[in-house]
Amino acid sequence: MLVLRGLTGTGKTRLLHELQAQDYPVLDLEGLACHRGSAFGGVGLERQPTQKNFEALLWDAMRRIPVDGYALSEGESRHIGRLALPKQVYDALQVETSLWIDTPLEQRIDIILEDYPAREAQAALFERPIKALTERLGKKKIASFLAYLERGEWRELVRELMIDYYDPLYQHTCPERRVEIDMASWADGLEQLKRAVELLVAGSES
Repeated sequence: MLVLRGLTGTGKTRLLHELQAQDYPVLDLEGLACHRGSAFGGVGLERQPTQKNFEALLWDAMRRIPVDGYALSEGESRHIGRLALPKQVYDALQVETSLWIDTPLEQRIDIILEDYPAREAQAALFERPIKALTERLGKKKIASFLAYLERGEWRELVRELMIDYYDPLYQHTCPERRVEIDMASWADGLEQLKRAVELLVAGSES
């Protein structure tokens, strides 16, 4: 398994979809789980499948990967929304060398906003997950988030969530052994990623 990791909003899922469109073998765990894998991951998406159905979809997707081949996936925690990754799959994600996707903050904000195109109509759905962060961030910070939400200041809300919540939460996922992919330019970063995949695959076969 070749695993893409990075902070929230770096475009990992988009990269997987782009690679899949170019016939790279991809295991889209968040797509199968119908969840973006974050505190707001279910907003605007269909209801998640049952655990049983998720595992059936997962095994079917894995069955299509050649036994002696590889698959690209995104680093995930043990749970995606309310669904649990089977131990075998979670363990497979704990590879020695990861592909670390490095995207500038402002571009990450753009990606997040584009991932929630109906956010204005769904604003009320963001209130509950924001309030769920109270214990971690405190009432004052949550009040600030809710004020941004009420005023429709989405860019400011996302920026503060990144800085105060997501980045501190996920910074530890940056592995010591990694290949860094600079996504300041999408086209250049995608080519970097493809070259890195080729080198890692070649190295595993030698």
